[in-house]
Amino acid sequence: MKWYEEKEGTASMMRIASMIGSIAGIIIALLGTIAMFLSLPAATAITGIGAGIYATALGTKMGQKYAEGN
Repeated sequence: MKWYEEKEGTASMMRIASMIGSIAGIIIALLGTIAMFLSLPAATAITGIGAGIYATALGTKMGQKYAEGN
């Protein structure tokens, strides 16, 4: 079974979307952290946006799993 499969041979679009959102959020948060070291004024906002994207991606997957009762 692969990471994106809910059951053997069945791809889960929610798992794929959650992984894409998580990776994007982590990259944006890391870029915000680098921007802090460069003393850019929007660094805190960029880091917060990245963290928000990451939290939303994982939160929606958790909500779906809870709603399904699995």
